[in-house]
Amino acid sequence: MIARVKQPIPDDAAAKKLPYRVTFVAMISGAIVIALLLVLLSMYLYNRSGAAQLDLSLPGLQEQRMKAQKTERFESFSASGPLNEDALDQFNQIYTGQQSAILQDKDGFDPDELNDEPLNISAEK
Repeated sequence: MIARVKQPIPDDAAAKKLPYRVTFVAMISGAIVIALLLVLLSMYLYNRSGAAQLDLSLPGLQEQRMKAQKTERFESFSASGPLNEDALDQFNQIYTGQQSAILQDKDGFDPDELNDEPLNISAEK
């Protein structure tokens, strides 16, 4: 019998894998660069648009955040339970109460109410 000698794997196989590795690294690097550019663009727009002035989650605005939180609670309809005449009457009563509260404030979306001055918004010009 003739003994066969195992041949080493040619370097061509390793050379074929190299472009895939370079492509993969380039793709990951490109995705990271694009993500960073989008974050920088969004932060620029966030500051430029004036939204940062309205953001009450900033650490220095804890007092204003406490003032802005609504403490008024309203009765809500239960999401569980039987759906019968009593439940429908309760829903109708809650709905009518909320509707009347909304209709009392007829000028809620009046342009004068939404100006920068009543909302304490000062935009740099």
